[in-house]
Amino acid sequence: MPVDPTLSSDTAIFVEAIAGDGGTHDASAEWRLSPDIQLTGPTSGLDRADLDVDNTIKVTVHRKADGTLPAHTYGVAVDLFVGNPVPEPRPDDRASTVLIQSGFIDLSDLAPGSTAVNTIVWQPHSSTPGAAPDGRGQKCLIARCYPDALTPTASSFFLPDDPHVARHNITVGPPPDDGGGDGGGTSEPPGWTGLPNENHHIPHH
Repeated sequence: MPVDPTLSSDTAIFVEAIAGDGGTHDASAEWRLSPDIQLTGPTSGLDRADLDVDNTIKVTVHRKADGTLPAHTYGVAVDLFVGNPVPEPRPDDRASTVLIQSGFIDLSDLAPGSTAVNTIVWQPHSSTPGAAPDGRGQKCLIARCYPDALTPTASSFFLPDDPHVARHNITVGPPPDDGGGDGGGTSEPPGWTGLPNENHHIPHH
């Protein structure tokens, strides 16, 4: 998939799909566990969100040393979505994704060649149906980070190619056999990478 044309004037801001990729995302590699999106449940730990309590999500944003920002850029917008792990989630479809929060990193905190972290607190609710984008079960976090002078396309994330966007698969709530109800489907351990019709896992080290 091509990159977002509305963000193409920016060559400075990026998030990594794979550690060290510098914003050049390889669609043939495992791009669904971005190291720049880290969720930690207070009880369940890495990649598992606990229900009805605050979960911490850290989004790391990079700025290239030699990149060019569009005029009138004062900071970087950090939009964090949660969604169902479908092949092409959409930011404008509430059956696909839900915006958790829009954060902001001041440009003075993101010098050329550096990184900055935006911390977001998210509380998923046990009352939300598992089939909902922010319900229980297999879900994904999608971070879209871009200069505030630009407006991204509303209808597509342009995953996995766009350097401004990354995804990290998570599990929300306990598995069904741990008292989690219907879970909206099967649950997977932290680090699962498969889409609903795939059975592929990569363990965390």
